[in-house]
Amino acid sequence: MLEYLCFSFIPFGENARVSSLADLLLHADAEYNFEGFEDLVVFAGKDIVRGLQYLHANGVAHRDLKPANILVSNQHYSLLSEDQIAAHFKLRPVVCKLTDFGESRSTNVQTNTVLASKTRRVDRGTAVFMSPEILVKDGIKFNQASLHDLMLSDIWSLGMTFFTMVNPNLKCPYLVEIRSSQENIKTQEEVQKFVGNRLRKKEHPVSDSKYNVRRATVWSCLEEVYIGCTSFDPNMRFSLRDVEEVLNGTYDVANTCDVVKLKVTQSTAIEQMDRQVANELSMANDNIQIQSPALLVTNDGSNACAFLSVKIADRIIHELGPHISDIASLAEMVEEVIWCLPERINAKRDMSKFYDVSEAYSILWKETVLNSQYDFFEELPFADCIYSFDSRTRLQETLCILGQADFTAIFSSVPYILVIGCTGGRAFMIDTHTGSLIVGRDNSHSTWKTLCLSLWERL
Repeated sequence: MLEYLCFSFIPFGENARVSSLADLLLHADAEYNFEGFEDLVVFAGKDIVRGLQYLHANGVAHRDLKPANILVSNQHYSLLSEDQIAAHFKLRPVVCKLTDFGESRSTNVQTNTVLASKTRRVDRGTAVFMSPEILVKDGIKFNQASLHDLMLSDIWSLGMTFFTMVNPNLKCPYLVEIRSSQENIKTQEEVQKFVGNRLRKKEHPVSDSKYNVRRATVWSCLEEVYIGCTSFDPNMRFSLRDVEEVLNGTYDVANTCDVVKLKVTQSTAIEQMDRQVANELSMANDNIQIQSPALLVTNDGSNACAFLSVKIADRIIHELGPHISDIASLAEMVEEVIWCLPERINAKRDMSKFYDVSEAYSILWKETVLNSQYDFFEELPFADCIYSFDSRTRLQETLCILGQADFTAIFSSVPYILVIGCTGGRAFMIDTHTGSLIVGRDNSHSTWKTLCLSLWERL
């Protein structure tokens, strides 16, 4: 047990120690806002799953799986040198071990039923982590649960544990609802009743907005596990093998896409002028006069993303067609639009204003810059948070469907506007802000997921 004594924050400059995952999550949130600890949560998730796999493979259901019953340790590197700490933290930042088996049940080898299952106390465990089939008392609650039933309940608890891992500032699921409730909930019996009512209505816990971005990016696999494990139909929940596949999935841009760093971005023209002015000033005498950069830069692309995106989409549709396999030609076309279009339209726009796609299109069409007229409509209006799991899933699913054929679309989320599409069987995304062109090697589900992850990271 010594290996799992505690997780020490001494390697991170703080004389603090925690023993459970519950305390680790709350401490890393309160003291660090999880800066530098993002990957640790993913490693912890994999360790927890391995532990539960071991229990289930040996015929044991845990029955009270929650962060407080998961020991954490970094004793394998906490007293090493700084260089050694960095190397070990990257490879394995935390070790987790499941504990507290006071409520666990194992199989009777001969009957394959729960040992001592004659007891009717199947509702053991912690209410906020307890599965609906165990907690809800509507006549469908088990009078005598089999080991398989209890293992399915463990899967729900695993999902709720992952919920707290992607909401580390919440001590437990349903805490947002409990805090906002008018019922003045204090006792465990009141919590159990409150949560039971939510489960009866098939309501999942509400996430806190603090970690929206991390749930959309580095923790997206953890949130996917949480959703997959907490189906109200026990038979529709992820298996532990499903969970393992999600956690081990690799959606790295380098593995699925070709990435081109464009020679120009929206800000290249003004950056070049700044360098020119700085050079002239460094060589100037007291009598030299420098013109205002704003009067010299006619192709400044500041706040021009809507205009650039519409024109790039127009040229992809009319000029490239199915020939996107020639990535160099695509890159050259995008660079030309970024560099040349602002000079044609800057006099017709307020460069301090952010234009939406329809406004930019109207100006471009009036100035005869486009090859064709287009109808614009919102395919995916995000009524809820753009980073929510449902919003991200809708976007990915829509792109997968659209990507079965060639298409070109413009994604807008203030203040960013990007071009996304599929041509010649290859998915692509163009960002004029950063000057990046990402072209998938195909239009598969994994490629679209990779592009979506890049998009959320960008936003």
